[in-house]
Amino acid sequence: MRLFARSFFIFLFFILSFFFFTSVTFAATTPFRSANIIATDGTVPYTNLNNCSATDTQTCDRTMADSYANLYFRDFGSYADFGMSQGSTITKARMRVTGKTSYTYYVGLSLQMPATSNCQSPSFLWTGNLGNSAINVQNFIADVTQSGVHGIYASCLGSYNFENNMTWRINYSSSQAWSANIDNFEIAFDYTAPAPTPTPTPTPAPTSTPTPTPTPTPTPTPIPKTPLILIPGIGGSELKTNEMKVWAEDTGHGGKFNYLYPKDETVWLNEDKMGEFGEDDYYDVLRMKTDGITSEANIGLTGNLVTRAYQGTIDFFTSNGYELNKTLFLFPYDWRKDISETKDFVDQEIQQIKTQTGSAKVDIVAHSMGGLVARNYIADASKALNVRKLFTLGTPHLGSVSSLKALRYGNCLKYPVGSFCLSLAPLEMRDVVQNMISNYELVPSQVYYNFYSGEDNNHLYPYKTELGVLNYAQIKTLLTGFGHNTQLLNPSETFHALDSSLSNTNGVEVTIIAGSGQNTLGQIIEEKNHKDIMNINGDGTVPLLSASLIDYSKSLVLLGDALVFYTNQNHGSLVASGPALNLVKNILNDSDQLPDGVSIIPYSFSGTQVSVHSPVDINVYDANNNHTGPISDGDFETNIPGSSYDTLDDAKFIFLPDVGQYTIKFEATDQGSFDFKIKKYENDILSKETLYSDIPLISSTKAETKLDTSSGQSPIILLDKDGNGIVDQEISPFSNQTPTSTPTPTSNPTSTPTLASTFTPTQAPIAIAKSNETLIKNEEKNAVNMTADVAGVSNVADKSVNKDKGYILGIIVLSAAAIVLFFIRTIILSFLKKSQ
Repeated sequence: MRLFARSFFIFLFFILSFFFFTSVTFAATTPFRSANIIATDGTVPYTNLNNCSATDTQTCDRTMADSYANLYFRDFGSYADFGMSQGSTITKARMRVTGKTSYTYYVGLSLQMPATSNCQSPSFLWTGNLGNSAINVQNFIADVTQSGVHGIYASCLGSYNFENNMTWRINYSSSQAWSANIDNFEIAFDYTAPAPTPTPTPTPAPTSTPTPTPTPTPTPTPIPKTPLILIPGIGGSELKTNEMKVWAEDTGHGGKFNYLYPKDETVWLNEDKMGEFGEDDYYDVLRMKTDGITSEANIGLTGNLVTRAYQGTIDFFTSNGYELNKTLFLFPYDWRKDISETKDFVDQEIQQIKTQTGSAKVDIVAHSMGGLVARNYIADASKALNVRKLFTLGTPHLGSVSSLKALRYGNCLKYPVGSFCLSLAPLEMRDVVQNMISNYELVPSQVYYNFYSGEDNNHLYPYKTELGVLNYAQIKTLLTGFGHNTQLLNPSETFHALDSSLSNTNGVEVTIIAGSGQNTLGQIIEEKNHKDIMNINGDGTVPLLSASLIDYSKSLVLLGDALVFYTNQNHGSLVASGPALNLVKNILNDSDQLPDGVSIIPYSFSGTQVSVHSPVDINVYDANNNHTGPISDGDFETNIPGSSYDTLDDAKFIFLPDVGQYTIKFEATDQGSFDFKIKKYENDILSKETLYSDIPLISSTKAETKLDTSSGQSPIILLDKDGNGIVDQEISPFSNQTPTSTPTPTSNPTSTPTLASTFTPTQAPIAIAKSNETLIKNEEKNAVNMTADVAGVSNVADKSVNKDKGYILGIIVLSAAAIVLFFIRTIILSFLKKSQ
């Protein structure tokens, strides 16, 4: 009897332990759900998309072909559709793919379509079992994590992402022919539900008493805005002549330019004079002397920013509550000079603003080189105390190949004014930048070569000759040999000494916004009798990794506490009204919304580059007869949407979006021969290169071809040798090949220093502003597994000869109690789950 009493006591202890000490949260798995929206892209996309949303042996199909193709699955439902309540913590993602493929390929998670990254969805999730002649089912599971590379980021699986149609995709890209038949793609999740809120005990209503008339609450005083400073990029500040100047100087490319500059004439950017004097020699007055410090003329600031470039930015902020010269301030500066010299001028401006507004700190929005001006300022810890938030938009932190090209060949410095190359033509720009320290500070720095280290075509070294790719020291030697003023690389190297400390933001809340999804100059190829370029991802001017300071593929990061976001915008558009500025506005306003067009993963770029090499012009027309190419005044236009035009001496390059058919026309400018090249880029990768070699020319030769970017067929060139309108020859490509990675340089391998901070990130670049902990916030809770402490019976009252039998009986009773307790707990948790 005593043994029974003790056993009953222990049973009650179990029950009390269960209710008082066991967590009422529970782990569960949702049912699998299919997508409501399915889309595709690729050179040969999938068909029959309506067959991809149910497991019924009816498939959506990708016919046998090479190149890439994606299937995008969206709109799987909300948290509630999956049976999860708000506040649930997803711990695992389960993916089930039904179908068959001719090759292994992978599944990933994005936040939009298209995308180039998978929210760190681990690379080991290969759907190899689908490679079969019959329909197969492949299941795999990915952990949900806050950081690292072997799980899916929790930030990608918040309720906000579900409601905004997060995208899953299956992807494969190959130069070998492949096919796929997909029956269904489904997802489910393991999750831990939050503890239910206990029902409060009703409290009797107190006896009512007369309520006194409340005193009216005064309207709260609006919180004043923190003053905002806009710092423009190179060429973004107006420059004028401080005194009358009679100019009669060599143009730098043969000839002499004569002009009388009146006092206070706005030289940069003088649209009335633009193009009036041939090769824009009017701008020669902006040249610096060989010391890089002294201007050849007395040039000063007008106090204004270039309207064409930044009026849209000003309008954006004034339409969102800022007042010019009251809460919104502009910082023009002489963009030709050493960036290091701007620190004191920035400080004077900030101190004046603090005095005027009474604010303790300022916020800064900096575009392009303006971001280097701002980073130089906050690198001084005492100065950083004056800045609350800093936003860099399209900043070449580590330099850009475009600036190297400007130094070597010239470049078209253009602003978003439509389809024309506005302002400096390439040759004139080369003249002006030769002694500009700032341009040397914009060429790829030594740390740039740690990010772009030549291991593949996404990480190209900036320069290549017939001897191979060149590292920093070798490029410096090359430029010296060509007569460039490489002594000005000395102040550049001094300035870029701060590259290794970029991760130290000195307490400033830094947000980096990098343009992506645009073909961007990644490598200049200068070989004997051959010049070419290679493209990489970026904003069309600044390479992606130089702007973002992070390379997930190599675990290289210089972000520190900074946050990084990506938009699919070109360099100039980053400061136009659009995703980048909307993100700035939201963070400044402590909003918890990630604007449309903004992602925590970069967008990829795809398209086709056509180029000619030697004495011939190239003009491209789309189906609507829009034109990209040179025009009669020696300039060029880019009227085909999404196209670009570039030159490298007599080589001309046109980049075209993959949207259909184009007519390409060639016209000789001299006699000889020319090469025509087609490069196909798919999801950042150069997937195919086609060469037409040594096509003969006389000065009247014309040619034409049709390019269909949706076809894998190489076009035929119709050659009219004498320009009489009759086709004399049909020319097929000389070669079709799949490019291989560019090798890294073998000579002088130690001339590029190693990165000061190289590590595996411990925190993913999740979009959380420091002043707003709810921005894209996903609570990550650890499920608590409680175990009941069992008090064993240490003494038994009955010490008779039946002692052993008593112990056995006690164990049986305890075991029975444990079993009963287990079933009771299961029933209760099932009830709680249904009540969620």
